[in-house]
Amino acid sequence: MSEIEEKPRHAFFSRKAAFQCGSTIWQRADGSEVDVTAVFYTADIDDSRYGWPDRIYVGEVTRMLRDGMQGDPSTAMLDRRIEALIED
Repeated sequence: MSEIEEKPRHAFFSRKAAFQCGSTIWQRADGSEVDVTAVFYTADIDDSRYGWPDRIYVGEVTRMLRDGMQGDPSTAMLDRRIEALIED
């Protein structure tokens, strides 16, 4: 039986996304844990794929461990209203 090769997964974190939508805790290859808001099979991500302006690349991850931050939908709506007012 052949073993299926796992593609590397690349993780990103956005504080705004975590605050509004929540996050998950993933494990890195070295065993350390990292808070993550998005995972892709490529590290080459632009705004069209993950548009949070404060996103940062947090490295390759191997598996999801548990839920992280819980987003607050009521606060998310308030944040969007405040950002809209600032932009006007």
